[in-house]
Amino acid sequence: MYARVWHVNILPHRLEDFKESLLSFVPEARNEEGFRGYLVLRTDKTGEKPEALLISLWNSEEHLRQSDNNLFLTRAIAQVIGCCDGFPLIQEHEVLLKEFV
Repeated sequence: MYARVWHVNILPHRLEDFKESLLSFVPEARNEEGFRGYLVLRTDKTGEKPEALLISLWNSEEHLRQSDNNLFLTRAIAQVIGCCDGFPLIQEHEVLLKEFV
């Protein structure tokens, strides 16, 4: 399993818009082969520019790469960039351990 992790700084007073933007492309994500799910974590609750981590999970590195090739990642960035302070830092990680109850 592989994960794509985004670290974003959200513009002041745009948190709700940011959440709506994310929700708007969830149906497209569900149609991506190998997509397993996502998690969005808010890391700063007190500041004017909230930070968030977005984690999308994929069956394999190949599935993650396919989402790049068919421009899913590009469309996802375009959807949320208007709510962000700068470009998101995006990293990819192999999932070493997992357990979901």
